[in-house]
Amino acid sequence: MFKSMMKRAWLSTVRKLGRTIVLGLVFFAMANLLLATIAIRASAEQSVEYAKESLGGVVSLGPDMEALRGRSREQMELSAEIRVPILRPSVPVLTAEAIGQSEYIKDYTYSVQTSANVEGLELVEASQIGSREQVGRFGGEGGAGVNLVRGDIAIMGVNAFAFVAEVEAGQMELVEGEAFDESTESGVMISYELAETNGLGVGDTLKLQTIHEEAREIELVVVGIYDVNVENVNTNSMYMNAQTASEFLLDEDYAEGNFGVTNVKYYLVNAEDAEVFLAEASEKYPTLAEDGLKLAVDDNAYSQMVGPIEAVGGFATTILYAVIVAGVVIISLIVMLSVRDRRYEMGVLMSLGASKINIVGQILVELVVVGTVALVVSVGTGNVLAGAMGDSLPESQVAMESQQTGQNFGRGENAGRRGIMEGGGLGMVGGGAGGDVEVIDEIDVQVGGEDIAWMFGAAYVVIALSLILPVVSVLRYQPKTILSGKE
Repeated sequence: MFKSMMKRAWLSTVRKLGRTIVLGLVFFAMANLLLATIAIRASAEQSVEYAKESLGGVVSLGPDMEALRGRSREQMELSAEIRVPILRPSVPVLTAEAIGQSEYIKDYTYSVQTSANVEGLELVEASQIGSREQVGRFGGEGGAGVNLVRGDIAIMGVNAFAFVAEVEAGQMELVEGEAFDESTESGVMISYELAETNGLGVGDTLKLQTIHEEAREIELVVVGIYDVNVENVNTNSMYMNAQTASEFLLDEDYAEGNFGVTNVKYYLVNAEDAEVFLAEASEKYPTLAEDGLKLAVDDNAYSQMVGPIEAVGGFATTILYAVIVAGVVIISLIVMLSVRDRRYEMGVLMSLGASKINIVGQILVELVVVGTVALVVSVGTGNVLAGAMGDSLPESQVAMESQQTGQNFGRGENAGRRGIMEGGGLGMVGGGAGGDVEVIDEIDVQVGGEDIAWMFGAAYVVIALSLILPVVSVLRYQPKTILSGKE
């Protein structure tokens, strides 16, 4: 009976050539889309894993604004007539450094922002650097600037030049001399404009005065000259390491060496250690919450880097499910029509002793034979389609996200910062939250054996699901009723 079923299936496939071609074309189209979407999903997942390895994990330490707002509301409720301002606490430098000693941390950075007065130094005119509001402005926590115009110039302290926000954003570069790091004592970097205006070069000495009531003079040596490639940047700003910058703080801000710092970021050895690191820090430093501070995983750079690729992977998944559903519906309709046309044939077979299971098996064999041929043929064309879709989908997604970013007029959470840059201050990878990172805008789609296996598996699942309605139809047939012409 099995041989008879296989023979009938083959003869039906060959003789009903029109139906076979239609069914084959449906399987071919479905197989191409299945293979393309499966391969794109796999490639997108590989790109995401690459991004994880490239970026690592970044954890930020800064004000817990939600908790601070809650405290402010509670105080206002107690005294409704008094408006309580929300004070953003800075992070004590000793705390920031102590947390950075964790075995899970490969590098960390923080900033010190203050100002100084100068004598005998001609500053770059404000008209050359933008409005006066821009002078002395430096990126603070969450991108909110801190206005530091109490002195003639802004002092920007960070533990390495590569961690300066403008450097990370690709807006500033070293043009002469060398960059400072934590070991550069009394070294300062000045802008190309300021150096040209005053005839200064690497190795020259500057004398700056603190803004204390009893000002004292601090001598600094020019170790490097930087240049910027954007407008509205304060080229009077001087950059140095955080310890040197702290010498310009007011006594009450210096706090006997435990001065406050901002833009505190920790770079994890492995991004998967984020939760373990947070738990360790919470246990060792339980007073962070009481001080209005919070450690939080910073995934903005990661989101920006892989956003388009994740969107492509999600789109491919949607197409995959849509193709499966459409395949089931279309093949079910074709088989149902075929079953209706072959009622008399099935009635004769059942009257001769063929079981209904045998007839269903014949239909299954026909579908498997046609489907397998179409699947084998589609391996080559599906590879081409996957490559074409892999090239076009990321480009369109990046263009869409760029348009949406443009509608934020540069005020979005990812505006104006760069998250990936080789050459961090201690030989590590620099990065920042909400960075304008190098977006992954293309994926290398290669169809492999695993993708082909998934395609065959998905196609055979479609065949199995497509048989549900035809099987129900066949099982209700009675040979006597069919042959008597009553059905």
